[in-house]
Amino acid sequence: KSSLYDMMIKPSDQKKEKQIYEFCCEECSFEIGYGSAAMLMQCQEGNQEHIKHICHEHPLTLIMMKEDYGPCKLCDVIIRGPTYGYGCTPCEFYAHKSCFELPHQVRHHFHPSHFLVLETKRFDSENIPYCQACGSLCRGFRYQCSAYCAFSLHIECATLAPNIKYIGHTQHLVIRIDHVDMDISSQGRGWACNACGFDIDHQVAAPFLRCVECDLNFHEECDTELIKHFSHPHPLVLCDNEEEETNDDKVCYACNKLIQAGPAAYICNSCKSCYLHKSCSELPRRIQHRFHKNVLTLVYTAASRQCKACCKYFNGFTYNCSTCNFYLDLDCVSPRPLLIFRGHEHKLTIFDKLYSNQMCQGSCNFTSPNAYYLRCVKCDFNIHLWCIPLPETIKHESHHHSLILADKLANDDYEDEVCDICEEQRDR
Repeated sequence: KSSLYDMMIKPSDQKKEKQIYEFCCEECSFEIGYGSAAMLMQCQEGNQEHIKHICHEHPLTLIMMKEDYGPCKLCDVIIRGPTYGYGCTPCEFYAHKSCFELPHQVRHHFHPSHFLVLETKRFDSENIPYCQACGSLCRGFRYQCSAYCAFSLHIECATLAPNIKYIGHTQHLVIRIDHVDMDISSQGRGWACNACGFDIDHQVAAPFLRCVECDLNFHEECDTELIKHFSHPHPLVLCDNEEEETNDDKVCYACNKLIQAGPAAYICNSCKSCYLHKSCSELPRRIQHRFHKNVLTLVYTAASRQCKACCKYFNGFTYNCSTCNFYLDLDCVSPRPLLIFRGHEHKLTIFDKLYSNQMCQGSCNFTSPNAYYLRCVKCDFNIHLWCIPLPETIKHESHHHSLILADKLANDDYEDEVCDICEEQRDR
């Protein structure tokens, strides 16, 4: 940390015809030749200290670079003068001031699972990693995943943030990659546009849009809506079903229901036979449901599972608690009516059908799969709707007053009695 002006001069230990002098530090083993020290003193302003950095073996000095200084040793971008930068003049090692002051470790939104560390090791030409943001080679220093995930970022690309709402990918905000504006190499890894299928030509260095989170790339002029869904390995393209009258051969792999003509759905152009309702693609990944105490996560299962609510065996999308081996199919996620039954401590849910031989625990002790049941999912308590006494008073959304149970209700002014809710004929 001593200034060159505070160091003592001593003859070099090297045996040469002409005596060479060098600077040395009395407190440590640091030594530097007289000629190199003179060059440093010309660049050093006042009594400014040298700063040690992981990028270079010698201390670096803040220098006023009045003209262009070649490529920065950290980012490989030309240092345009006049500007301040850090350098080691004897080694001709120079770096942007902004690159020199970069943090050695960051938590980045492109790779939130692990820290990224500033990597100084340079690879040979065959093993140079690609930047996961722009797809070009990381020839200079870079940010590398600390857990060795083979995730690399240019120093410039580490400053990027998704800020563009792109019509072709409304799932996330995207970034715009322009190799010319960013002044980085356009030698890329051969990405293709996920909308049109044509290559993104890095040699031309035309700007393109990219979602790093989904690993999707788009030409700026392409506007086909496309998403990357956790349930499928390939990108899914939004298709229009309005012109098709029937889709008997198209089934959503999430809910196992037909892709009806009209509502939008996604298709995989790689598999050709994979369809996903747009509504199914927008289901929340995690929910808290009254049927289970823990948070449930949306997963895809190709194997058959049994729903803990309606007892149906199914595959496709399910809300699951992996800790309790609890599965809930999509039909049972929707809210169902609840009733209070004095013969059970919990509220009971109305099911129009149970898919297993559930015995009624009321007065009949019969099994009726196609009958309406009241069921407590938590306790596995089941009772036929007709086996419980009807409540004497109920509130119904179709009328502002309470409704009272009556043995009969007839109006002699009319030949037929009609239900005021469904408008169908009712008993007198």
